[in-house]
Amino acid sequence: MQETTVTYTGTGSFSASVNAVVRTVNAGDSASYTVTFTSLNDFAGNIYPQALDWGGVPNSSAHWSPNPVYLPSNGAASTTFTISTSSNTPANNYGNIRLQGRNGSVIKRHPRSG
Repeated sequence: MQETTVTYTGTGSFSASVNAVVRTVNAGDSASYTVTFTSLNDFAGNIYPQALDWGGVPNSSAHWSPNPVYLPSNGAASTTFTISTSSNTPANNYGNIRLQGRNGSVIKRHPRSG
């Protein structure tokens, strides 16, 4: 697991997990990942999900639903990242997509996604 040090002056924090880290799809199909954010130490607020490096998948589009996602104090909330390929997306292993959530200066990510 990769750890990142952040500076944060608010109350509490949150964690992120992804339902699966590997998906195999045919050209023209889509892959979805559900990211669950969990409140730690009374954190509550909007989490803005982000996907890093998905642009390396040629001829594809992507979106989050919902975006942002509201995380209640001591609760959990989920959002889904969907990447859609086209019939022109070449076969390859696109394994460096990183899914994360941001609230202010706090960023939490699943250690490896994609």
